[in-house]
Amino acid sequence: MSDDLSELRPAPLSLWKHESSPALARGETRAAIAARVAAKHGLEVSQLKFGGRAPRWSWPRQHAMYEMVEAGKWSLPRIGLFFGGMDHTTLLHGYRAHKRRNGL
Repeated sequence: MSDDLSELRPAPLSLWKHESSPALARGETRAAIAARVAAKHGLEVSQLKFGGRAPRWSWPRQHAMYEMVEAGKWSLPRIGLFFGGMDHTTLLHGYRAHKRRNGL
């Protein structure tokens, strides 16, 4: 019988839920995340940050909020400052709306 049971053992679980975040793994800043998300949606970062409430601007903004929260590097108030002083509850709404809309 072989003593090598490593194939049968499950991989250790992380206690920090954001450890495997793609944004964290890339070492992205808030500005880099915003630029990547804005480009994906055909917007400028300024439109992402200060656009109106229409889905054309709010959905990409919520996508960026989601990415920043999932990165786990910044507090909600800190992310809110990036978006022009947005309240943390607004960020939570955006985060949850993006998750719900995309089945995450």
